[in-house]
Amino acid sequence: MAVRATGAELAVVQALATAGVGAGLTARLTGDRSAGIGQLTEALRLADSVGDLGLAAWARINLAAARSGVAGYREAVTDAAEAVELAEVAGHPSMLALALAVRGAGLARLGRLDEATADYERSVTVHQRIGSAHIALPLIGLGQLHLMRGRDSLSRAAYEEAVRVSEPRGNLFALVPALAGLAVVVARVDPTAATALAERALELARGPHAIVARCALGWVAVSVPDLPRAARLAAEAEDLARLHQDRAGLAEALRLRAAAADGDPQSARQALLEAGAILREVGARIEADRVCVLVGQLPGAGAADRINARVAAARLAEAEVVDLARAGPERQAAKVVVRTLGRFEVRVDGHPVPTSAWQSRKARDLLRILAARRGRPVSREQLAELLWPDEEPGRVGHRLSVLLSLLRGVLDPRRRGPLDRYVVAERASVALDVEQVELDVELFQAEALLGLRRFERGETTLAQDILGLAEQRYQGDFLVDDPYDDWAVPVRDEMRRLYLRVVRALAELARHRGDQEQAAHQLRRALDAEPYDERTHEDLISVLTSAGRYGEADEAHRRYQRAMAVLGVPVRRTR
Repeated sequence: MAVRATGAELAVVQALATAGVGAGLTARLTGDRSAGIGQLTEALRLADSVGDLGLAAWARINLAAARSGVAGYREAVTDAAEAVELAEVAGHPSMLALALAVRGAGLARLGRLDEATADYERSVTVHQRIGSAHIALPLIGLGQLHLMRGRDSLSRAAYEEAVRVSEPRGNLFALVPALAGLAVVVARVDPTAATALAERALELARGPHAIVARCALGWVAVSVPDLPRAARLAAEAEDLARLHQDRAGLAEALRLRAAAADGDPQSARQALLEAGAILREVGARIEADRVCVLVGQLPGAGAADRINARVAAARLAEAEVVDLARAGPERQAAKVVVRTLGRFEVRVDGHPVPTSAWQSRKARDLLRILAARRGRPVSREQLAELLWPDEEPGRVGHRLSVLLSLLRGVLDPRRRGPLDRYVVAERASVALDVEQVELDVELFQAEALLGLRRFERGETTLAQDILGLAEQRYQGDFLVDDPYDDWAVPVRDEMRRLYLRVVRALAELARHRGDQEQAAHQLRRALDAEPYDERTHEDLISVLTSAGRYGEADEAHRRYQRAMAVLGVPVRRTR
């Protein structure tokens, strides 16, 4: 319990605490972050010892800011939250406004964007009420959040206001990041003006802010584009980030390095993987997901990288974060989409291909056969047998060539790409290029198998996300609207079995987290796809019974009995 100090004692402790904060800030500027946190921790101990709430809040604000500087965002949020409470109790609005801004910064890094926005907006309101000059800090935070969510006009307005209020007072602590943030926003419409803003930020920057300024100027260079300059700035920012023990700054510099690695996807990948590892380690979830998306967009990205990118993109969309796509060479989004799970559909440039565009049903059948092979070559002889089963394969070679021409015309009606962009025809075989064509059955299989591997390894959160993608992609059995083609049956059966494994795994994950409703939903979906799976019947009855839903459990048991009766199999005693 703190003991109320005398006036003289309080003055001494205040002086010592002030010295501690000053020493901590100096240590941060010179790159000795650990020493800075040590000095600030001692300042906090001294402030607490005298029971001065304002002093205690002030010490926590500075310690939280220092922890954020070394990417200790969780601890920073805790310290800042305590500072908010102390400032509210003490009735100290200036401390409250600062504490809210610092907590908002930590929450934003942790991906808790709505909470961060609320803190920043409340901080702005308090600053405005008391006429504080420190209002630039929450404005910068709002500018960053608006930028992440694609609200460029709001972002620019926040940064411009931060520049306006900090510039007359020479407040470089706020002016430099405000100029840097403004430069990144402006670069999208006026690279020349953005360059001037970023260069001014770099001229004024001192200590860790030099990392922010160099990265901003580097992103502007990417937009010009001037990639050699961007690469130099990235290298300088990396060196400074290591000097100042700034892990978040290092991750940003690495992302910039990837953006400057034009034509070298391997170097870009290496930089992005290092950046992603740093961001995941410090808990910067949103930034880590953005890096993950970029890795999946690199030329030559593997199936796992592309799936992880889709999972990350889904999380970003849920958080209302736009894919700024500012870094790295990117794989162009597929212009041709082929849907085979459920009703067959082809989309080109986002528009469905009408039946009239095919000119020949055989051309459509050719695409369906190639889709069933999922990128693996099919011999011309086999294609001839499947398309013209009653004729000699040697007599239909010309017809196959005509169908290939028709198919290519459907997939690339404007002839914008090379002849074999979507369909690769060799002398003896033909294949669909699944790197250029988005084929749902191929994506479903890759997502399902990766998700099941994660599930078997006990990586429940990642497994849930990936398996959820696979479940959503499965819109029905393979080519269900053409059920009589024998060549489609093996793929249809294989994908249905895989789908059952996916929904059963999702049901198990739901049971593990105590969500019996979701578990029952998944098991019912499994039974809709395969009504005679005995184990699924038993699991559904068990889930409903455990949830106390005895009427539904009884109905599930009757459904089980009917299914087994069809098979002539005796019903086992359910769990």
